[in-house]
Amino acid sequence: MCINVFPTGLASSMSFPQLQLTPDNFSVASVTHTGARLSLPGWGVSLLIPPGALDTGFVEEVFLAVVPLPAPPLSDPQVMLSPVVLAGPPRLTLNKTAVLSLAHCCGGGGDQESWEAEVWHTHSMVTPHHNNTEWNRLVGLRGQDQVSNNPVMANLDLDSCHVMTPFLGHFCLTGRQRSAGGQQQGQALRHFKIVSCGQFTSNNSPVTSGGSVFVISVHIVPDTPGSIEAVVKMAEKAGSQLLTKPKHLGVQTNISDLQCGVVSTGQVR
Repeated sequence: MCINVFPTGLASSMSFPQLQLTPDNFSVASVTHTGARLSLPGWGVSLLIPPGALDTGFVEEVFLAVVPLPAPPLSDPQVMLSPVVLAGPPRLTLNKTAVLSLAHCCGGGGDQESWEAEVWHTHSMVTPHHNNTEWNRLVGLRGQDQVSNNPVMANLDLDSCHVMTPFLGHFCLTGRQRSAGGQQQGQALRHFKIVSCGQFTSNNSPVTSGGSVFVISVHIVPDTPGSIEAVVKMAEKAGSQLLTKPKHLGVQTNISDLQCGVVSTGQVR
């Protein structure tokens, strides 16, 4: 038996599952002055453009995507709390603020109150090989950042971050442990799912000198809509299958290493 562990998104420098643009993570619409709503329900991402955001008679091709791009240049102990989302076209400025909703993995039931979260943004059409220094901290989700001279506001609820913005581009949510007067305000946890997939290798596999070997792949992915489905589809494409229902895992912000072991594989036929 061979075990592979893929801790996607566990360390602050790691991103969400690597994606190719498909109908599951990409949507486009022709938007007029009447407004529109674009949605990626599998990822918990949506963009609401209100009536009057565009001039009468003007038509814009607006798109929304979850994209495989590098994270902003985060400093320790900041971590990613959402995937990178592109609402475009970048640099498009609206007459009224749009609402971009991003699913996050900092938990519900009050867990999100332990986080000092921030929204990051870039106008650039960045690529996986692009220098990420063009990312800018757009707004924090604490009261002092929600000021009148900032055109962007954000709100964090149980499972989503809602960003009210008059311009589009790439957005993501990051966070760190919240503290006041040097004291931590509860333990900030990121919420993940452990996804276990497995398959038998062929007799000529390089991992075995004879006979077949059962290979188990353990994926640690953020507990957000879309992340689990993306990993399962990737595994199935490689000839693997889901072994058990994904399990919940809460990880403290200062943890970047994880040790996994197989206690029992049951009876594999």
